[in-house]
Amino acid sequence: MSVRPPPGTGPWSRGGVPASGPYRYYSPRLGRPLGISLLSLVVGIAGLVAFLTGLIMLLMPFVSFPATTFFAQTVEFYTVPLTLTSSLVLFIGGVVALSVANGLWHQERWALWVGAGATVAVEAVFFFRYVPFSYAFLALWVLYVYLLAVRRHFY
Repeated sequence: MSVRPPPGTGPWSRGGVPASGPYRYYSPRLGRPLGISLLSLVVGIAGLVAFLTGLIMLLMPFVSFPATTFFAQTVEFYTVPLTLTSSLVLFIGGVVALSVANGLWHQERWALWVGAGATVAVEAVFFFRYVPFSYAFLALWVLYVYLLAVRRHFY
């Protein structure tokens, strides 16, 4: 005959008080932080724009409709030439950004580390290519620290 422990005692508590320290029990769903939700939406919108831009650039030689004519006139302001390589990079980058946004929204750990790695890569570009300590560099640093601070919300 097995005897159940009294309520409030068990492997995750000490005398009715929840355990603390390395033995603390974390719920797999702690809730999504507001900053992660906003970051996911911004990355998703940027990914959607990149995906659609790459798709339109890929279809431009084959399809003739008014949107491509308007788009061809507006793309001339960019420094990226209308080539197959640049359109493929935009298309694939948009797909990757959309998948990372989906992963951030669903709190998947791989998306957190991809986002942190991308943040560090963009910080390196700002540091070595542009002004080393600009407001954009500091904003990316704050974003990186925030991603590290909320890593326990990801599983």
